[in-house]
Amino acid sequence: WLAAGAFYTFARNHNTLGATPQEAYVWPAAAAAARAALGLRLALLPYLYTAHHTAHTRGGSVARPVWSLQPDDPQAHDAQLQWLLGDSVMVTPVMYEGQTGVTAYFPRGTWYSAWDHSQ
Repeated sequence: WLAAGAFYTFARNHNTLGATPQEAYVWPAAAAAARAALGLRLALLPYLYTAHHTAHTRGGSVARPVWSLQPDDPQAHDAQLQWLLGDSVMVTPVMYEGQTGVTAYFPRGTWYSAWDHSQ
């Protein structure tokens, strides 16, 4: 959940007073994943700021479905657990407990991993 939340336009973790702690540091594996996702978010802050400014001044959305890149691509319509952030970042987070990886669909074009810069 934190890996996905790091790429929402408003990212935060919160809890109710007296509830079971849910901060990422409670679980070492979650802490490592949170550190990586939030570190990438910090690196993307100038990009996020620009995406928000563009959406504000020109209209549109900061986050949008993958199919919006290529509406004629039927596979892009099936990409239900990934989205675009601005015009150039595709987010495909781990979404389920125990999941350690994801399979993503990439529309035509050149894409690079934000984690290891591979193509």
